[in-house]
Amino acid sequence: MASHLVDTLDIMVALKQFIGTLTLQNGAPAFNEVRFYPQADVKKAMEDLFIFDDRVCLIIPTGDTHKNQRIGNELRTWRDSEFVLLLSDRVYADFDAEAMQGSQDNPGTVALKDILVKGLTAQQLDNPRLCFEPGTGEPFHISDAEKKELPGRDCWSQTFSTPAGFQEAEIGQVVSQRHGQ
Repeated sequence: MASHLVDTLDIMVALKQFIGTLTLQNGAPAFNEVRFYPQADVKKAMEDLFIFDDRVCLIIPTGDTHKNQRIGNELRTWRDSEFVLLLSDRVYADFDAEAMQGSQDNPGTVALKDILVKGLTAQQLDNPRLCFEPGTGEPFHISDAEKKELPGRDCWSQTFSTPAGFQEAEIGQVVSQRHGQ
């Protein structure tokens, strides 16, 4: 039987590389930092990863959905993988909303979200089994206490999902699969 599942880490690496190629209208990189992180905790992420850049994208795997079909002694399963992309911009200004709406020197989280959604929607990242579909996007609120430690930072949370392939297996058979096969 066959396994045509794309490893989650391979998807994440391809996603990171692609997001790193996105640019602003002036040709500058859309994100100064693209990193993996296991949870949507922006303060902890910034501290743990020592991130001080203005425009940041964190890739957070949030889960898989499997659709199964059983035919006789065979099981077919299709996997969709979902990720949250946590975008952040920072502007040191008197007006807090500039990190969200942008300023002359910074695009703001709303513009970064638009660049990301336009750029990533329907991308296959050199793998025909992948096709990124945008899901829910919304402002990611930072508490007042976190704002004191992360001055000028605003965040946007955007979900994306992609089909990640399928696997066929004979029921009752032990399948050994090495990582990467």
